[in-house]
Amino acid sequence: MIIQCVLFDLDNTIIDRPKSIRKYATVFRESFAGFLADIDNGRLFQLIHEVDGGGYKGKEQMVAEMLAVIPWQEAPTADQLLAHWYEHYPLCPEPMDGLFEVLGALEQLAMPMGMITNGKTATQNQKIDVLGIRRYMRCVTVSQTVGVSKPDRRIFDLTLGEMGTDASGSWYVGDHPSNDILGSSAAGLTAVWLRGSHDWPAGVEEPRYQIDSLWQLLGLIEGQ
Repeated sequence: MIIQCVLFDLDNTIIDRPKSIRKYATVFRESFAGFLADIDNGRLFQLIHEVDGGGYKGKEQMVAEMLAVIPWQEAPTADQLLAHWYEHYPLCPEPMDGLFEVLGALEQLAMPMGMITNGKTATQNQKIDVLGIRRYMRCVTVSQTVGVSKPDRRIFDLTLGEMGTDASGSWYVGDHPSNDILGSSAAGLTAVWLRGSHDWPAGVEEPRYQIDSLWQLLGLIEGQ
């Protein structure tokens, strides 16, 4: 099999979301020190991580849960929490282990790379730029920008058109069973499931290619 390109999801694939939330929790504590009751750093991270829901929860619901579960001396408003999230969380991306080494190795192989991510245009692009990975990507597709989200095959087709590659020769690496793996497979790409963030749905056939770290992606590609 000749691989024409490798496409990536962003959150929980390129960005380690729990590590990013931990970094954000430190900023959160500093910003809301006058509002918070007594809570240690570890517990605050745990609560924010839980209400974040891996990024699959509406932000209005997330901040409502923050107000409900975080111990406050004097609670801020939902608008204050929401504004803080959009201002500070995009500045806190932490890379998955081995990310830059893997991207560098693929670059050395002259492998075209791209990205498809659901989310807000400004937020996702800011995280990409803070992390410093845009230079590796021939194409970055953000759902809000193109008006269609994974798992809709149109977002994969749009990106393949930008990449100038065929679905049959393109790989897609992601963590979410439906949005990433089943979505890319239905669009004709070869899906690579990065395990660890989500359970595989019962009764659904698992993908052929599965990895537990980005490092293992190199072995799969070199094996082709």
